[in-house]
Formats: sequence, C-alpha cells, structure tokens
Amino acid sequence: MNIVNDLRDVKRPKGTRGEVKRKRSVAEIVGITLHQTATPDFAANHKGLPQLPAHALIHRDGAISLLHHPTNVVFHGNALNGGTIGIEVACRAAGTEGDLRTLWISKDEKAAGKKPELLVREATDAQLAALEELVRHYISEIAAQGGRIRGLWAHRQGHVSRTSDPGSRIWSVAERVRVALGLEDVRDLKLGSGKTIPPTWRIDTGQGEIAGPNATVSAKTQRGKPVAQAKPAATPKPATKNAVKKRAAKKPAQASDAKRKATRR
Repeated sequence: MNIVNDLRDVKRPKGTRGEVKRKRSVAEIVGITLHQTATPDFAANHKGLPQLPAHALIHRDGAISLLHHPTNVVFHGNALNGGTIGIEVACRAAGTEGDLRTLWISKDEKAAGKKPELLVREATDAQLAALEELVRHYISEIAAQGGRIRGLWAHRQGHVSRTSDPGSRIWSVAERVRVALGLEDVRDLKLGSGKTIPPTWRIDTGQGEIAGPNATVSAKTQRGKPVAQAKPAATPKPATKNAVKKRAAKKPAQASDAKRKATRR
C-alpha cells in the first residue's frame, strides 16, 4: 500500500469532528464501512485531514492516509460507528454510477443551478485498487489480533440521509471481496434509519461470479430481486438506547444471537 500520511497518533482536540469518542476492543470490530467524501478531491496535504472522522482516506491517485487506529471509535457512520472501521474514498460519486439523478447535490448548488454532470467525479481505478488492498489489510490485521471482520457495510445502511454513500462503483469492491473471502452477506440488513443495499449496486453475472467495477447489472438484479439471502451477521447496534428498545420490542423472527451480542457505541 502507498501510505502518504500516518496520523493515527495525532491528538485531536475534544469537541472536533475527528476526535476519538472512546476506545474499543478488537472483538467489538465486526465490520468495515465504505464511504465517499462527496467532494471532488481531498489532497494529502489538506489542513483539515486530521479532522476527518474516519479511520482511513484514499486519495485520487490511490495513495492512503491512515487517520485512526481501528480500536478508536470515531463518528463516521451513524449507527455503524461502534462496530466498524470507516474508510473514505475522495470522490463525488453518484449513488448508481451513470445515473446522475442519484448524485447528491446540496441546497446551495441546486439554488445556483449547478449541473450534476459538472459536479460528478467518480472514484478512479487507482482508488478502487487501493480500497480493495486496504480492506483486505484490515481484515488480516483484525484476524491477527484474534478478532474477525464479518461483513462489509455501506454508510447508507446506517442512516437515511446517506442513500448515495458510497455509491455503486465503490461498492463493487465490497461485492468482490465478500465473495472472494467468504464474508457474511449483510446487504439486506440496516441499522437505525438506514437503507439496505439497492439492486443496482449488486453485481452478479448470473453464474456466481463477481464482475469488475464497470460491469453491467444483470437482469435478475434489475428486477429488484436480491442476488442472495442475507446471512445472520454480527451487527453494530443502533446509536441510541431508544432504538435498541424499539428493536427489542418488535422481536423480529430473523434476529440472531450475533445481533444480540452486537457492539455498543
């Protein structure tokens, strides 16, 4: 991996976005959450880099800035904060690659009449390659310390406001790694107000093979049918006590022991 910055031991002032909320054990880390910064770039020498609430950032050229140790809890993914490692990819991606209707646009940009085709900046091939390498690195690192990464998550699964995060192009890495390493399928799971992984993000050739980042989504997936049923997985609990109580009151039939033992924020 091309590591250009290692800021893991830099002290962050209390009350800032990049601060460490608490420490956690390796056993609490059960997943990795993928993000996009929703910015055209995030340079390696950017002064605000230490305040980015994530464990790592991948720059446009594929270089990586390490921001926090995996055992640091930072607020990167809403309901996914407590039990996952957060990786940001510096890009302005559409929710579904090629569909500009799924690109997040701010109120100010809309008011200014900004065109989505001038705002979009999908992840580069170098970023996708670096992301896969980094995800595999974290999985190996946690395993070497006696833990286990059980599933890969999208930020959209942790909060309703993040529907295009990280976007289908970045998510293609999660699809490939999940199958290659036999990770648990958590695509049909969500936490808090989050949403499940949409059909257009799920890449399947129809023969059980995961295609590349620019592959065409199969007809089976386009019809909205999930490629595979979600398996029970260790799931980070929602952020608030009320959310936990509500979920407990519903007592869903599919709830597993792994969910009940999920990590706390």
